[in-house]
Amino acid sequence: MCLAKLIESKKELPLECVCIILQHVGSTINHSGVLEKLWEYSNTHKTKFSPGLRSMILGTLKMMNPDIPQPPVDESPSTDETKINTQTEKESDMRNKPLTEDGTLQVYSTVETIINSITANNKNTKINELSVHLKNVDVMERTVDFLFERATKYPETIPELVSVCSSLRDVSTSGAVEGRNIKPTSLKKQIAIRCNKLLLSGVQKSTSENDFTPVQSYTFIGELFNENLLSAHILEEFLKIVPEKLSNNTLENICGLLKVAGKKIEQGYSLKKILRRLKDRISNDADGIFSRRSVVLLKALAELWDKKWVS
Repeated sequence: MCLAKLIESKKELPLECVCIILQHVGSTINHSGVLEKLWEYSNTHKTKFSPGLRSMILGTLKMMNPDIPQPPVDESPSTDETKINTQTEKESDMRNKPLTEDGTLQVYSTVETIINSITANNKNTKINELSVHLKNVDVMERTVDFLFERATKYPETIPELVSVCSSLRDVSTSGAVEGRNIKPTSLKKQIAIRCNKLLLSGVQKSTSENDFTPVQSYTFIGELFNENLLSAHILEEFLKIVPEKLSNNTLENICGLLKVAGKKIEQGYSLKKILRRLKDRISNDADGIFSRRSVVLLKALAELWDKKWVS
């Protein structure tokens, strides 16, 4: 694991990845020094991370070590600062309607309708329509959900969906619109977060999200990676973990991912060792866990690798 490298970046996305990895497989990996660094980052006197990330860090620390002391909090602001903060909170409440209000639900419905109507012929028009609504972090997160749902149900639309994501990758939310005193986010970042969560959910022994991550979602992730919407590091970390957490469903998903993205992954990361570990797991299947289908899928993947990913 490269947790030590991620933890030293002091950037929000890598630190979110660290938290997610620890929450899902922290008990099975070496995290020496990582928790101490997270505790340091959670100290509000020393860092300027968003409240969302700080909350994630604290939750991770509590999960990994329930007895860990809480970090010191910031000193109370002056009276003038309190007034300003109170006013900001009131303005934020006005700008950000709860998810149950009709206005927000209407935006979600509109976004979902746009995504579900994207075709090769109208994607440019739909890109413009969709961009208008990506001003709020909640809407952006739901947009990513809708994109994955569409890709899962209708995999033939994946090329158009990837094109839309690529065109809107740099669209970002505004702090003034969000009104939450957090850093703006971009569609590309939200896609990366979503992909990371889906990948890590697939290596858990028991997870409700496994039903939401069929092979089509992994194909979508692979195509997003090919379009430079996802860093190689996220896929590499997943591939390092997965041989020890292998199941029939996970193996099928890996094959779907590598069929579309294996060639590009290997531009900077050799998959030879990963494939050997996968073969070893199935060859030493004393408990009869893996199906005949899994054996055939892995054999086909290995043959594709031998051919330098040329089918």
